[in-house]
Formats: sequence, structure tokens, C-alpha cells
Amino acid sequence: MLHEKDLFMRHCRQIQLPIPETYSVESADQTLDILRVAAASNPNHRFILKTVGVDDAHRGDMSLLPLGSDEETARHVTRLPISRHNPWILQRYIAGNEEFCTHAVVMKGDVKVFVACQSAELLMHYRALPAEDDMTRTMLHFTREFLKRSPGVEDWTGHLSFDFMAEKVATGNGQTRRLYAIECNPRAHTAVVLFAQRGREMRDMVQAYLSALDGETFPKTNGVSDAPIPESNNLSAVYPPADALPRYWIGHDLVTLWLLPTYKLFIREQEPSKYLRVVLELLKHILWWKDGTFEIWDPLPFMHLYHTYWAGTLWNAWMQGINWSRLNVSTTKMFLCD
Repeated sequence: MLHEKDLFMRHCRQIQLPIPETYSVESADQTLDILRVAAASNPNHRFILKTVGVDDAHRGDMSLLPLGSDEETARHVTRLPISRHNPWILQRYIAGNEEFCTHAVVMKGDVKVFVACQSAELLMHYRALPAEDDMTRTMLHFTREFLKRSPGVEDWTGHLSFDFMAEKVATGNGQTRRLYAIECNPRAHTAVVLFAQRGREMRDMVQAYLSALDGETFPKTNGVSDAPIPESNNLSAVYPPADALPRYWIGHDLVTLWLLPTYKLFIREQEPSKYLRVVLELLKHILWWKDGTFEIWDPLPFMHLYHTYWAGTLWNAWMQGINWSRLNVSTTKMFLCD
């Protein structure tokens, strides 16, 4: 249920947790009808179409709907493979471009390990938000309330990760940020690499996993809570160390911060001043950040990642004529395209 975007949205709506305005659609006509009604009631609202399942070819399409005209919108929507057997969701676009992600280890309904960081559509740089940060606290509250309001929570053990969008909202005292959940991944999030730093936090994380063997149980609930999200005791969960080094992947950065900028500089599509800033950013990562895979005491995974896995994957794609648009070095994901 949690992996499917439409079912996750439906569940959050049922347990009254904040999500953007979202519709499940099974045809282009249904999508266009919803857009027309939404435009009439809230002309300033824009929407994004997302596939419910995995669809690499359309994943990067973040077109804001409706487009400039009804005809353009209809042409865009009708070319998408929306059907009863391949449903999509139509979701309100949250302005502000502030995206966050979380990683949690849940043992018998209790959050034992938690980390939050700023996110992006293709996230390759990780910085942990401080445990006392307001956004960290809000996302932890959401995670705990999601567990509290969901049925059978005492049986929940595993990983639970959420993606959020933050919207700036005017208040009497200025502005505040309202958080909306947009996606759930019931698996380990790459942000877990922020715990890979020797010290008390790493030991506490290991102990949290071992707590799965304990006999402790989570207090049973009726699966529904109408109470406001309570103030949680952040200290009851394990967080990355306060001095956790930001993480990057050298394979990704060498391409995006050196190889491509150098090519653009050579063909005069990039200003020398911008090129210098990008290269200095790469040097900062190499000198002061930490690679997400390399460990001096065990370099074999790093060597295998680049010299065996990616070399073989790219060679196979070339030999078989497989088209791809992007690579996620950290998750070994190749995004295929038409």
C-alpha cells in the first residue's frame, strides 16, 4: 500500500494527515475534466501528473498543468499512457521548491532511528538537518502520528521513509511553512549514509536494530487519532552526529561538476566565472565532504561500483541499444527512456 502513490495519498486522507490536493485518474478525459473544474474554482493552482508505479520514461516530466491553452493541455495529457490498468495521480503543485526527505527505523511501531535532510528530484548530495530544527521536528511528528493513526501499528517493524514539500503560508506574524507528504517509501532511504560515521550515534543505531529482538511492544490504539500532532521527545530517537559530514558520490560529481562544465566551456556555452564556481564546488566536496561509498578500511564496494557494476551496465546498454536519460550513482538506478 505505502509504495503506491495513490493508495498512500488515500490512506493519509483517511487518517487526516496533511497532503496536497490529489486525484487518482484513469484516463486523459478524466484528467482534463478535473483540471477544468480546478481551474474554475482555484485559477492560481497548478498541478503535476505522476505515475503511480515505476515509469522511467515519464518520471522527469514535471510540466505544470494546465498549460498556456486548453489545446496545449489536451495534447500533453493525451500523449501520456494513462489508463485503468496504468493509473496516475494529479497532484497540486506546491510552490517554493522546498523538498525534504526522511529515513526512519521503526521497531514494533516505535521510531528508533531518524534523519531528515533537504531533497531534490534526483538527490545526490546529503546534509542532515539538525535534530532540533523545526522541520526535523515536524517530520518526526508526522512519522510518529502516521504510525499512531495506522491500524496494526504494533506489528510495524522495518524502514519507513517519506518525501515532503513545504509551502510558505502567510500568517498574522509573517510567514510559516506548511508541510505536505507527497510520497512514502517503505524501505531504507539513501540518507541512512549520514549515520556512517564512527561514534556513539553509529553504536546507538546498531542497538536500535538489535531492539527488534527485544520483547517490548508498542501500546495498542484503535488506529485513528483526532488529536493534534503532539510534541515529541526528539531525544528518544537516534539521530546522525551533529558533525556528520555531508555526503556526495565522486562518480556523479566528476561528470556534473567537471566533465560537463568543461565541455560547455569548450563550446562556449558556459561563462568562465560560472565554470570556476562549479569546479571550486567539486573541490570542496572532495576535500571537506565524504564519499557515500568509499571507506578506507574497505575500498572494495567503491571499486566494484565504478569498475565493475557501472562499467558493465553502461557497456550492456551501449551494446543492446538501450536508451537512458540519467543515472543515480548511489542507488545504481539507470533511468530508461524511449
